[in-house]
Formats: sequence, C-alpha cells, structure tokens
Amino acid sequence: EADLRGNMQRVDNIRIDLLQKAIRQEVSGIRLTQGKTNESRSIITSFDPELPRDAHEKIYAWVQDGWSLDEKSFLREARSRAAGDPSIFVYIPARNRSELTNAIIAEHAARATLDKRGIPNTDAGADARSAMETRHRDAEKQVKTLLREIFEGVQVLQAGGSQLDGNSIAARIENAARASLVRLYGEFDQADDPNWGKVYDRARKDGGQNALEAIGYKGDPDQHPVCAQIKRYIGGSKKGNEIRDHFTAAPYGWPLDAIDGALFVLLASGILLAKD
Repeated sequence: EADLRGNMQRVDNIRIDLLQKAIRQEVSGIRLTQGKTNESRSIITSFDPELPRDAHEKIYAWVQDGWSLDEKSFLREARSRAAGDPSIFVYIPARNRSELTNAIIAEHAARATLDKRGIPNTDAGADARSAMETRHRDAEKQVKTLLREIFEGVQVLQAGGSQLDGNSIAARIENAARASLVRLYGEFDQADDPNWGKVYDRARKDGGQNALEAIGYKGDPDQHPVCAQIKRYIGGSKKGNEIRDHFTAAPYGWPLDAIDGALFVLLASGILLAKD
C-alpha cells in the first residue's frame, strides 16, 4: 500500500482504465442502423482532451471525467457546439474521490501481496493467505460499488447542450446517436430504399431506362435525385472509388447498392461512359 501511495500516477491510471473500460462496454453493446435499408453506423468513443477535428464528419462519443475536467467547463463545451453538430458529450462525475482511491490501493496491494507470497505450505501461512484473499475480495467489491455510484451520475448531452433520457448509459448514448444520424447524414433519405439492389440488377441485365421503376420512379434517369447528384459530382470524370467514398461519407451516407445502382442506370442509359 505504501508503494502505491508513493506512486499516485499508477493509481490514477488504474482509475482511468476502469472508467474507460466501463464506457467502452456500454458503447460496444449499441447496434446502430439507419433507415429502411438498415445501414450500419458506428459510434467512435474518444477520451482525448479535446474533441477530434473530424467530429463534423463522424459520430463521436466524447467522454470526459471530473478528475480531469470540471463540470462547468464540460457543459460550456457541449453548449458551445452548433445544434447541427453530430457529437455526443458524456461526462463522468468525480464522486467518491478519496474512497475510490483507497479502495483501488487496497485491492491492488492485496493482489500484489498474494502474487508475491505465493502458495504457503504451513497452516499459519494458509491462514494469512486466506485473510489476504478476503481483504482483496472486499476491496474489489468496494471498487465496484463506488464505480456503480459514480456511473449513476453520468450525463449524456447532444451538441448544443440538450440532455438525453434513458434507463442506462447505453440507452442515452444510443438515443443521442440516433439524433446525430439525422444531423450528420442530412441527404440520406434520398437514397433510403431497400430496392436499389434490384435497380442495379435490372440496369445490368435489361438496360437503364426502366430500372428505376424498382424503387417507384418512372421519370428520366438523370432527373432522379440520387442519379442527378452523382452525375453532378462526376462532372468531367471521376474514379469509381472516389464516387463511392464521396457518397458513403457525410452528409450522404448512402448505401453502396444505391450508389452502384444509380451508376449502372446512368451507364446503361448512355448518360455516362465508363472504362476499366
């Protein structure tokens, strides 16, 4: 215990690992999809001191704790962000500061003692080890209890400062993420149709003129919103991977079936030319 109290940076690192592991477990259980196409989306957990620079292009759960940032500064940062920002702000309060420190020290000191002493071969040694094992279990239980109390006070905010409701941290982060999807992918609805795969198949087999009927569209191919945006982006020329990368990213987030389907319609209709 004396060694640990003389190396508080190590104790701080143990606490940081415990907090981050718990948040990562909450986020890892979230399965985020968007629209009728059930397009898979990701939440990126960041514990960096500052929100990542590409936060306007992805959905970040930016996590801070009261040991490194006071609550007022955290709230000010969340509220300073534009209402259309997709970032999620998560704050872990610094409750039970000294109690958690003492419990961490007791747990790890007991564990280190058990590892160092090994398995005894005397009755007295067995009694001593049993007492130390009890000490370790009690401290471990105390750490879990204190962490549970800390996480009961976690705040989850949308960029702009609005609080999210939910029965668990994961539920609140998921609710925030679903709102962030709308903010991040403002053009998504144009391509949100599960039948784009049929458009792709029809355009390859039968030509592009009637392929879009699979999604209920009967006008000119280059006038469909998805096709029109792709045609406009291509301009003089673009590589296929450039087109895909552009339209799978924000603010589109389009399914690959929609991008490929629209491209094949434009090719089959003679509106675009392509070469391999």
